[in-house]
Amino acid sequence: RKYYVVSAGRRTGVFDSWPYVQSLTSGVSGNCQKSYTTYEEAVSVYQHLKANGLVRVIRNRGDESFFGSIEDAM
Repeated sequence: RKYYVVSAGRRTGVFDSWPYVQSLTSGVSGNCQKSYTTYEEAVSVYQHLKANGLVRVIRNRGDESFFGSIEDAM
């Protein structure tokens, strides 16, 4: 099983579904995702990135209706 950190995309966080991660990053300029073998490592990396201001939500027109508000995306 893999865990994916999305640090730049339509939503950010730690996810365990590659198809969902693809929906968050595909077609998004500047997207960033990486896989990890443990949930704990993925969460640790995400928290480090977020604490250092390296997490960003990138939206295309119309994304809010499908992916929710930007405030809820981090």
